[in-house]
Amino acid sequence: MIETEFAQYREQLKEQAKQYGIEFEMYLQFSGMTLEQFEEQGRKDAEARLKVTLVIEAIAKAEKFEVTDEDVQARKVKLAGMYNMQVEDIDKYLTRNMLELDIQNEKAYNFVLESAKRV
Repeated sequence: MIETEFAQYREQLKEQAKQYGIEFEMYLQFSGMTLEQFEEQGRKDAEARLKVTLVIEAIAKAEKFEVTDEDVQARKVKLAGMYNMQVEDIDKYLTRNMLELDIQNEKAYNFVLESAKRV
């Protein structure tokens, strides 16, 4: 799982570098990192992100957050606006299950934040 998360992160950065018109290695130089340092830090970061994700998913499952049709529609509208797409086109890229999981995780994240504020 860590390797998959790290590989996705690395690909994101490569795409960002390409958008800026530079090679990935040059991007690393600008960041002041060697490839080895990037990979070491990237794997640590990937592990940390995975731990947070797994905890949030466990909370969402334990709390059994409900997702309504209105929640799903609102998420589609939000995503369509973010990506300058038609709402109907969201269905081409994301299944209802993917949207529901995302919404449940967001509810779990907000639940944790609200709980922390009360402490």
